[in-house]
Amino acid sequence: EQNMDYEKCYEQALAMIELLKNNCKKYSEEICMAGNYEDILKNEQNGQISAVLTIEEGGIINGKAQRLEELWEKGVRLMTPMWNYTNCLGHPNSREPELMAKGLTKFGKEIINRAGELGMIIDVSHASDQSFRDILECTDGPVVASHSNCRALCRHPRNLTDEMFRCICATGGFAGLNFYTPFLGLDHSLDAVFAHLE
Repeated sequence: EQNMDYEKCYEQALAMIELLKNNCKKYSEEICMAGNYEDILKNEQNGQISAVLTIEEGGIINGKAQRLEELWEKGVRLMTPMWNYTNCLGHPNSREPELMAKGLTKFGKEIINRAGELGMIIDVSHASDQSFRDILECTDGPVVASHSNCRALCRHPRNLTDEMFRCICATGGFAGLNFYTPFLGLDHSLDAVFAHLE
């Protein structure tokens, strides 16, 4: 069953992609699209910023597998399968243990597997613990957590365990810091940011 809100979001995502591409043409001396590592190196040599398209909310696929291919063709190179709500791909993080134990849907596993075949990087920030494990089983490519902190320092479900960090590193991926204060812990200073980094 399709979610009409996700249909609107898909159209909005397409419009945002076109806006970025038009701005890259308009300001071509300063910024250029990048679809792979070689593009980034070339842009850097030319003194240009690289624009890499990402999707944060795979729910916009909305049960239509061909949308993944469409997004890839339009230049999307990283996808966060879910945001803060359950969607056609799977379940997000939650303070509820039973929800953290729910992972990807059957369709979600197919999409993540296909994304890996295409070379699209999967971002596990926002994934439930089981979705995280399912994602690692479904793709051989690098996995990232673009904005997640350390659960050992702040027990928020959006943060990652030490084991999760090790699993991400084993794929050739990385984790990026999140400066949102509830994910840092009681201490919201730069010291807290550095502690998570360490």
